Amino acid sequence: MHAGRITTYMLLGAALGAVGATVWRQDYLPLQRWLYALGSLMLVLTGVWLLRGRVMGMEWIERTAAKAAAPVGRIAGRLSAGLPAGLRPSQRATPMLRRYGMGLAWGLVPCGMVYGALALALLAGNAASGALVMGAFGLGTLPNLLVMSGMSGYLRQWSRKRGVRVASAALVIGFGVLGVARAVWLPETLAQHGF
Repeated sequence: MHAGRITTYMLLGAALGAVGATVWRQDYLPLQRWLYALGSLMLVLTGVWLLRGRVMGMEWIERTAAKAAAPVGRIAGRLSAGLPAGLRPSQRATPMLRRYGMGLAWGLVPCGMVYGALALALLAGNAASGALVMGAFGLGTLPNLLVMSGMSGYLRQWSRKRGVRVASAALVIGFGVLGVARAVWLPETLAQHGF
């Protein structure tokens, strides 16, 4: 399933990287810089919320995405019913192929972290870089997802410890501050190599 999820992430990253590359050629660098800085400031705010023991809610984005995805699912079901028997989804597919297909669908499940990574893929500069950004994101989430099933109770208690929360918040704030610095102080480098 995880291979399918990461494949979907990489395909989405390639698509957004290509869109970002097109925008990049239009010389919208000032807009991109400020959008990148805004995203980095959101990381800083998330870190501050973590320090306070809170979590930023993205429920409204997830509800909107779920509403938008429901018609797509219905259309896909109707389209698959019209396919020739050899191409139609079947129960005869191997378990690995079914799991890969489930992973491909899982990659489309609304998630605030994915939205943030997709925003970075948009700023990656080209389709290949966008795919790499999302591939790295997917691989970065893999250990956590593999461990979560067996250790969720322990990890929940551990993550509530003040020291862990402060360290996590400091890392998130650090990444945010680094992003703001890159957007503000390094415009020549950004114009040449992308974010």
